[in-house]
Amino acid sequence: MRYGVTLPAFAEWSDPGTVMDIAAEAEVAGWDGFFLWDHVTWNPEWGGTPAMADPWMCLAAVATVTSRVTRRTDRDAAFATPSTDGGA
Repeated sequence: MRYGVTLPAFAEWSDPGTVMDIAAEAEVAGWDGFFLWDHVTWNPEWGGTPAMADPWMCLAAVATVTSRVTRRTDRDAAFATPSTDGGA
């Protein structure tokens, strides 16, 4: 079994630098994957509108500070299987 960290790309996690730091720490701690939610919409009825980041831009930033951890959006992770991702 493999384990990963998943985060939304909004509120306190909308800053790419913060996301990079968390991903780098996750890799050092031995986590196998780092995933970001892939949607950038928010229902104002949930309470205001938080800052939001583009998850793909954040994942590109994460790639600059990680080398071993698998990086995907949560939707990509849900569809990945050993036959489609090389067993990662």
